Amino acid sequence: MPSSAPRACSVSGCAALSCADDNCLNKRQATHKPKQATDPQDRGNLSRTTAYGQRRWLRLRDKQKSRHPLCQRCLSFDIVTPAKDVDHYIPHRGDPKLMWDIGNLQSLCKSCHSWKTQEELKGTFHDYRNYVS
Repeated sequence: MPSSAPRACSVSGCAALSCADDNCLNKRQATHKPKQATDPQDRGNLSRTTAYGQRRWLRLRDKQKSRHPLCQRCLSFDIVTPAKDVDHYIPHRGDPKLMWDIGNLQSLCKSCHSWKTQEELKGTFHDYRNYVS
């Protein structure tokens, strides 16, 4: 009986091929290696899941939203919109100094935050911190 073709490992991010069996030797020995990150928004030393899940970030975010409850980009166009997101003006990319600097934060609504993120991917940065509510 012919054996089945190898398939990709089911462990998220693992580049190794595994056998059709769920008891793959690589999985049992934990020798599979995740692919190297090529994400342009790579967080460096401070991973996205650990940074944004910390109580420290939640407190800092709440402090920013209480200081500036309205979207600072919308305010620049004389539009009043509640801020739902807190954004880093200069992307921290894993740098703890930029991550925890409250002066590097701006309050944005969902659509403005999405727009700003797309602009950053193009290499354009916008600062709306001077528009306070």
